[in-house]
Amino acid sequence: MKFDFDTPIERDKSDSIKWKLLHKKFGYEDLLPLWVADMDFAIAPPIQAAIARRNQHPVYGYSLRPQTYYDSFTHWLQKRHNWQIEPNWILDVPGVVPAINFCIQALTNPDDKVLLFSPVYDPFFKAIKLNQRSLEVSNLYLENNEYRINFAELEEKLKQGIKMILFCSPHNPVGRVWQRDELVKLANLAIKYQVLIVSDEIHFDLVFSPNKHIPLASLGSNIAQQTITLTSPGKTFNIAGLGGGFAVIPNKITFALLKNHLDKNALHLGNPLTTAAYQAAYQDGEEWLEALLEYLYENYKFVKEECENLGIEVTNLQGTYLAWLNFSHFGLSQTHLEEIIYKKAKLGLVSGTQYGSNGKGFMRLNFGCPRQYLQTALQRLKVIFPF
Repeated sequence: MKFDFDTPIERDKSDSIKWKLLHKKFGYEDLLPLWVADMDFAIAPPIQAAIARRNQHPVYGYSLRPQTYYDSFTHWLQKRHNWQIEPNWILDVPGVVPAINFCIQALTNPDDKVLLFSPVYDPFFKAIKLNQRSLEVSNLYLENNEYRINFAELEEKLKQGIKMILFCSPHNPVGRVWQRDELVKLANLAIKYQVLIVSDEIHFDLVFSPNKHIPLASLGSNIAQQTITLTSPGKTFNIAGLGGGFAVIPNKITFALLKNHLDKNALHLGNPLTTAAYQAAYQDGEEWLEALLEYLYENYKFVKEECENLGIEVTNLQGTYLAWLNFSHFGLSQTHLEEIIYKKAKLGLVSGTQYGSNGKGFMRLNFGCPRQYLQTALQRLKVIFPF
């Protein structure tokens, strides 16, 4: 089946955050929005059909998540990621970001040290700070145009009593798909220092060949006992607005503690449309996903080539639909860079410093959109750069 990713879809009148909050976010209305991490594509036809079928029933009361819903998820993990999990490891969560906060609340205490790898998705910072935990940062470093973990620095920090690590895999915003040897090193350190890892793997299906996502908890029983894996089909199938998600927790004690916290907040019910959409995505969405990955990779290659012709470096990307643009060699302050991008180029990109202080000189661009949007964006940059 051929899928149309080229035709623009009007989102301005759909209450889309990406399109409706430009002035609030950037101070300007007339920007091309390439910021919020959702895609400007129609969802897979099987998902649309599943939602339409559910909509034919006129009652939207409390509803169960059927066993087939969970079966579709476990089958997907086995088929796409070679990870066989037990059904009793699965805990329903209202979304990955809420689940990160709930993990911190349920499994750490105020002032406990929680570590992240910067630059990283900004809700990680917020989750630690808003829950009154002590923020510990291990800076990724750039080598051969790819970001890497500084394991020597990480171990020194773990010696100081880190309670939890928030891990992003694949990594947003720098596009790394962590390799087995890197994951093994991280796992061994976590086991050695008895640190719990909350692994955000929501982008795990958005990986470009020959790279392969490896769930951290799939590396062995020891690291599985110290890992909470959070994911959903929301990013993969562009249905993040429906909410929902999965926590995979092999450790019975950890599972019980987090479940109890969710129960105390009455977060056990699901949305019937979300249930229908998620099940359809995992049962019948693979053909659409393969076509999407081809289109996204061509978008990435276009952005990388056009940017580098302008002297703008683009970090090597292995997964996600988020390009990490490096303007640092132009010698601009972040404020000046933002002014150029927002006011002169009229582009809604995310400032790199939103993801940590070592994001200075960078901007994040969402290329999950029709290619003509990217052509417009790069044409606007050509007017300004080389700077």
